[in-house]
This record gives sequence, structure tokens and C-alpha cells, in this order.
Amino acid sequence: MYQEKMDKKLKSILKSQIESYLQKTPHASDGKIIKWLYIGAVPGPDTLNAIKKESLRSFVVYQKKKFAMHGFCADHLKGNGQPSVPGRKIAQVKRLMNSKERRSTRSVSKIVGVSQTSVVRIMKKYGYKAYHKYKVQKMSEHKERRVECARMFLSVYGRRVRNYRKWGKIINTDLSAKITTFATQNSKNDVIWSLSRESAGDMFDAPEEKFTKGHMIWGGVSYRGLVPRTAPIFAGDLYNEYEPKPKTINSIMNADMIKEKAGPAVLEVYPDGSGVFQDDGAAIHRAEVSLRAVEETFISRVDHTTQAPKMADV
Repeated sequence: MYQEKMDKKLKSILKSQIESYLQKTPHASDGKIIKWLYIGAVPGPDTLNAIKKESLRSFVVYQKKKFAMHGFCADHLKGNGQPSVPGRKIAQVKRLMNSKERRSTRSVSKIVGVSQTSVVRIMKKYGYKAYHKYKVQKMSEHKERRVECARMFLSVYGRRVRNYRKWGKIINTDLSAKITTFATQNSKNDVIWSLSRESAGDMFDAPEEKFTKGHMIWGGVSYRGLVPRTAPIFAGDLYNEYEPKPKTINSIMNADMIKEKAGPAVLEVYPDGSGVFQDDGAAIHRAEVSLRAVEETFISRVDHTTQAPKMADV
């Protein structure tokens, strides 16, 4: 019965014996080498008979070739035997991959004529790394209005930022999105090891809220620091003061928050009342009641009609 494959130990023994024989007779034929292997006590005729004749002959031929090229058989040749990628193709891979958008290793491998693994190996070898893109605000939709708004700011407030200049008095404020109080669950990692579904019982039930609870906060940033100084204003704290209790902040709540919470917080940072209030173009900020509250609370503000959408974020 032939064995399916020579194990590592048997290969090592045969390599050592073939190498010692070739050192004495470098031009020995395949048949003489095989005959000499059968004479030795190790690995023995019984072990060699279990190897297919074609496999044994192919093994001997390869060891002869390796000995003729490198002068040894026992040591392992480095590499996988594949020819190395020529410098011309390496330069082509780097040129096609370096700082290019929508350029995959698969497409480059087809263009150059090398494997996809080779493309990755070449890039890593020469110090290149694959970086993920950053998510940034899309500018194309309101680009012209934003450019006009930016020019207006530069002409009115100047280019230098100092405490005593107008830029040093702007307070950029905003309401956050809802911040959830419970962490989201990753369903791929949330698994239960069990012999069967029945044996785990109710453990497979994953209850979750349809409408996630959370908090909205208000705050500002200025040249002199954060507004308020110690902690943001939690909009949810104001809900209990209204009937019926709202589910989210509306323009009336926003106006009351500006007069009762935001105004005193800004005065704490700018006691002389020189702070210039700025908010974004959200609907509740542009409601008549909110605009009136800002006018009554602050001496000056950035005119909301001159601001482009999302310009406060920029």
C-alpha cells in the first residue's frame, strides 16, 4: 500500500543521504541514487517501497537539480520558486497605485500582469500603506453660497484672530443630535454558544427599544473658551416645564433656553456683553420667536440671512 505523501521527517532523511552521495559522485544517474538509497538501513527498503516509484524518482530529480544549482539538498530554498517581479513591473505598480482614487489591487494586478498578492507585497515593501478616507461635509451643494459667506466673514471680521478683535468675540453655538444613553449592539458579535436553540431557552431573545432614548445638549465655543464654562446645557432638563411634554426641542423651548440658559452662560465668558452670537440655519433657530429671543438677549449677532447652510460647522 503506497503512502499518500512523504512526511517531513522522511524527506529530511532522504535529502541528507542524496546530498552525501552527490558530494562523492556529482554526476550520478537517477537510478544509481535510488539503488543506493535502498542499500541503507535508514529509512529502509520497506519505507521506500511504500512510496510511489514516480514520486520517488521526481523527488530525486529535483534534489539533483537543486544540488547542481546551489551545492546542497538538505537546506530549504528561500522563496516559493516563483520568479521575482522585474523592476519595470514594480515601478508600474507603484505608479498606478500611489495616491490614486478608486484603484484596487485587483485591477492593477490585471493591468501589470502580476498576482494581486504581489501588488500588495510590493506596496508594503516600499513603505506604502492603505488609508481609509475621512468623512467630511459635502461642499458641492451650497458651494457658491459658502464661498460668498466666507468672503463676507473675511471682509467684516478680518484675517487675524485676537482676543480684542471681532473674531475673538464670536461664539459659535449649536444643538447636538440626540446622544443615546445605551450602546448599540453588534449583532455579529452578540452570539450564544449552545448545543441547540431549545437548550438556551429565552437567551436568544434580544429586546431593544423601538425609539432609542437619548439627550440633546447645547453649547458653544469661542476664543475665550467653552460656553458654558463647566458643562453643556441639557435640553432634556427643560422638557418637564412644558405641557404637554414635548418629545424633542421646538422653537419655543429654544427661545426660552436662549433667554434663561444661554444668555447668562455667554455673559459669564463675556461680562462686558461684547460676545457676538452665532448659530446655524436650523428651522428652530430661524423661527420668529427664536430670532426675537436672540435679539433681546444679545447685543450683537452674526446675521443669519448672510450665512450659508452649514457655514457655522465650517
